Amino acid sequence: MGLEIHPFVNGKWHANLTAVPQIWHVGGGYFGYLQPHNPQVLIVGSFPSYDVVNSVRKGGNLEFFYGSTDNNLWPVMSALTGMPVATEANCMQLLDELGCSMTDVLLQVDRNGTSSADKDLLNPQFNQIDALLQACPSIKVIFTTSGGKSPVNNGTDSCVTKWLRDHWMSWGVNPSGIGANTYRKQINLTHPFLTSRPVEVISLLSPSDSAFQSLQRIINANTLTVIMGALPNTLFTGKYNKPFNYLRVLQWGYHFERLGLPVEPRIQAVIRANAGQLGQIFS
Repeated sequence: MGLEIHPFVNGKWHANLTAVPQIWHVGGGYFGYLQPHNPQVLIVGSFPSYDVVNSVRKGGNLEFFYGSTDNNLWPVMSALTGMPVATEANCMQLLDELGCSMTDVLLQVDRNGTSSADKDLLNPQFNQIDALLQACPSIKVIFTTSGGKSPVNNGTDSCVTKWLRDHWMSWGVNPSGIGANTYRKQINLTHPFLTSRPVEVISLLSPSDSAFQSLQRIINANTLTVIMGALPNTLFTGKYNKPFNYLRVLQWGYHFERLGLPVEPRIQAVIRANAGQLGQIFS
């Protein structure tokens, strides 16, 4: 078990990038890649993998959020947008095109060994997401990368949505609506001294390979293979060419399309043709 500080904050990523954009923010108790012009969407992850924290570009990893090549987030984002994600600059450009900001909910953890599983990120200290939201009042939607559909409460296993709830409550903020049994949770953040604020928290299907059992249950329960089969079969190559990434494309793409974010035209056509069924499953 070892104490790790987020490499966005401790200077590691900054030192290993050839050009750090001005929207690279650390200060005020929070950090993130924050769009300057009234961003409406914030993507929130958990904490980087052991290798991303403790080595530099090992095995092709990137010095950025979700930089591990073992994770599917950037390949799915690339499929959804048709944009490359081979470099840190590519990933930042993709976020710029979407107009999305990105951060992680955890600032510091005690990691159990070298595991990247949420359950093995112990004694977390939080990135002050509430301060970030106060500094960026235009943000209306938060995508979390783990949490699923289930209600979030004291007994919920460690995940991004649970940590987000715990952070808010540690600040005396009541996130009413966090207990809804939905992917889309309509939250009202009630502060003790500030005006209440609505925000929509959407749990994306986890980009981690460890989520395969829950993803398979979603496919089996909703007979999604036909819709998945309507997607272009060339969206992924190599180790990323697996059914679960096509499922992620459907769920993530449904919410991107609903919010007016850019989606690759062939994917957009499938989502629009099946919007009713996808809405019933993924709302």
